Amino acid sequence: MTAVLDIAGLSVAYGAGPEVVSGVDLRIGPGESLGLVGESGSGKSTVAMAVMGHLGPGRVTSGRILLDGADITGLAEPAMRRLRGDRLAMVYQDPIGALNPTMRVGRQLAEAARRRDDPARAIREVLTRTRFPDPERILRRWPHELSGGQAQRIVIAMALLARPRLLILDEPTTGLDVTVEAEVTDLVAEIAAAGESALLYISHDLNLIAKVTLRVGVMQEGRIVEEGPVGEVLATPQHPYTRHLLDCLPRGIGKTAREGGTPPLVRLDRLTRVFSGGLFSKGPEVRAADGVSFHIGRGETVALIGESGSGKSTVARILIGLDTADGGTVDFDGQAIAQLPAGARPRDLIRRIRIVFQNPDGTLNPAHRVGRILARALKRAGKPRDAASVEALLALVRLPPETARRRPAALSGGQRQRVAIARAFAGTPDLVIADEPTSALDVSVQAAIVDLMGDVQQASGTAVLFISHDLALVRSIADRVVVLYQGKIVEEGPAAEIFAAPQHAYTKTLLAAAAHALTR
Repeated sequence: MTAVLDIAGLSVAYGAGPEVVSGVDLRIGPGESLGLVGESGSGKSTVAMAVMGHLGPGRVTSGRILLDGADITGLAEPAMRRLRGDRLAMVYQDPIGALNPTMRVGRQLAEAARRRDDPARAIREVLTRTRFPDPERILRRWPHELSGGQAQRIVIAMALLARPRLLILDEPTTGLDVTVEAEVTDLVAEIAAAGESALLYISHDLNLIAKVTLRVGVMQEGRIVEEGPVGEVLATPQHPYTRHLLDCLPRGIGKTAREGGTPPLVRLDRLTRVFSGGLFSKGPEVRAADGVSFHIGRGETVALIGESGSGKSTVARILIGLDTADGGTVDFDGQAIAQLPAGARPRDLIRRIRIVFQNPDGTLNPAHRVGRILARALKRAGKPRDAASVEALLALVRLPPETARRRPAALSGGQRQRVAIARAFAGTPDLVIADEPTSALDVSVQAAIVDLMGDVQQASGTAVLFISHDLALVRSIADRVVVLYQGKIVEEGPAAEIFAAPQHAYTKTLLAAAAHALTR
């Protein structure tokens, strides 16, 4: 039987540099699914980009790529363009870059569905399957009006509408809530099982790989070091690197609630933030934060969980000063900051509260080298900004010293996030707000970052507000958990109690959806 995708001896290099992919062999038959795992920089996405013809300055130095038996290696761009969206489709990690900001969602979906017999019906069905309860409303929206999770679901829907021969998914659920992640993962698994498309699934989440794919390939430094049935590889890994990845998965409840006795570092009391309709519309108001009250103790890790749109990031933006509250109070070590924007905050307050965003691309200056970015952060924190201090900061997040000489564009997504995390911890902040900080990271780097946060907390008493949809990670690091639903707190308590015996129906739904992750 002719394979849908047959890669033989593929090697890829950029410029005059060494090969970043070397001698890769992959074969995916009709209806089959293959997962590709490995750390950032291992070559996973480069393999996908070579198949899609999106290598940019990169080039295939040897090997071949066959699609349904036809050699597409080095195919001219006009011919590749005809393949994309028809026989080839790819879902990227960053959905915003895949959506046209000048077109409403409905028009973009219509273009993807143009080959379907009944495009309107196909669009309604795929939006329902990707968990959009009001398809007509979502069709009228612009991409900037979507949350990160909604944008990714739209991109996945566009790929599914095309019904390609080969569907490549590069970290497709990174920005999704656990409930949506579970549904999308189930949908992709159903497509694979039905033989609608062959799947190449790239992820650092080994549990998702186990759920979606039949086989898995493990990449390290541009080479596949182990491949086989996913159950066998994950249960009895043969290569030391595969065992290392599995050992880095979060396991168990790593922390217990701290005893009281000292005033909280942060106290939110009936915090409220209301948004009216969009800039050009008169839609109903949205209460993004609706009477939110909780506290964060010194040196404590409080996890804030809930689906997209529940208000998690709104709370974070008010704490950091990127937004202001409409009502209620936020007391930070005796200072009222709920209505105090970042531009009006004293330098010392800015130094004491730092944030790590989910997407580092918008926060790292693309014109500056990493060394300069970190040196400036050290200077603002009143720390030495010499080369040794920068290298020490890079080492904390497992980046080599030569990273200091590179610009953000020359780094992988996971590497850029590590730089952003290093910058946040450049000084000795009292509070670090971590808004999905590890969603783009490999499991080994994830473990290193969690260890880093623990080390900083132990040494300096730094508190962490940890926002995440990775409940396995939350369970392993949080002292307490706060559950948000539609702007309101529905449950709060010690992490051990929340995960062992959730009381609210919504919390139970979240935990049930993440059950595959919580069995790590």
